[in-house]
Amino acid sequence: MDASIPAGTEMSRPFLPAKDFDLPTRFGVPVPKPPEDQPWGLRVAYVIDPSGVLWHVAQRRPGTRHDE
Repeated sequence: MDASIPAGTEMSRPFLPAKDFDLPTRFGVPVPKPPEDQPWGLRVAYVIDPSGVLWHVAQRRPGTRHDE
């Protein structure tokens, strides 16, 4: 996601379902880019926790359904 991360750096992108996308900004959590609606029915955002871990969070948009 970030071109400034050195090549070969090991990292993971944990996924966390979320209900309140305004919560990170209310608590001053760094948000690398604003939430984005995706064509597959999720609203997706990223936050960085105090230890520098990048979290991938998402919520299902109203009116969409998930096909198993």
